[in-house]
Amino acid sequence: MLETDLYGPLKTWFEDQGFLVRGEVLHCDLVAQKGDDLVVVELKLKPSLKLLYQATDRLQLTDEVYIALPAPTKKKEGPQSLPKTAPKPRHRVIACSDLKHWPTHHSGAATD
Repeated sequence: MLETDLYGPLKTWFEDQGFLVRGEVLHCDLVAQKGDDLVVVELKLKPSLKLLYQATDRLQLTDEVYIALPAPTKKKEGPQSLPKTAPKPRHRVIACSDLKHWPTHHSGAATD
């Protein structure tokens, strides 16, 4: 699996919610916009401290920052495996195989 394999399902999901979606904007993997709502999604194959720092940096652009990871194949690979030493910013984790169960996006509403 490649990071680009995560892009298609996420793009479709955001477009179904009425967002305009673009990839690779200002070093962001996916940017979705609907009206004044701006969402940034970083696509990665596995969690890491570097990923959390990258997502934290994206908070300079918008408060709506998501980290998209492939759905875990083992229990220990889930979001709980994100590094514990990182600060706890306003990131949300998307397990990409669960998009059909993911709630409709509402600006400012937590989806965890």
